[in-house]
Amino acid sequence: MRVAPEALLLLTLLGCGSDATEPPLATPPDVLIVSGASGQGANAYDPSPFVISLASKTTVKWRNNDPTVPNHTITADAGAFTSSGSLADGETFTATFTVAGTYTYHCSVHPTMTGIITVNP
Repeated sequence: MRVAPEALLLLTLLGCGSDATEPPLATPPDVLIVSGASGQGANAYDPSPFVISLASKTTVKWRNNDPTVPNHTITADAGAFTSSGSLADGETFTATFTVAGTYTYHCSVHPTMTGIITVNP
């Protein structure tokens, strides 16, 4: 089968629309509030520490996955982001990070629940 030169040119131009050398940006998984979190201390959030890169993703989403206790919060220790307010089981909260650093947080209802977000440049 012979392909006309015009068809080859068209196929070549169509293939030039994207740069295949750059991988797509990965979306990090949610940070989960684990079942029984109020008694888990530093293990109440999974993963923790949670490491992201400013170059790939700046928004973190937490999901309350704890049906055993009615409500939890995501509260920054140093006020780096706005508190989530009360999250029932299954609810989510997001915070956007624009500066590299280490951000500690806790549940204001259960202060022993602690977590860490590390944002690399």
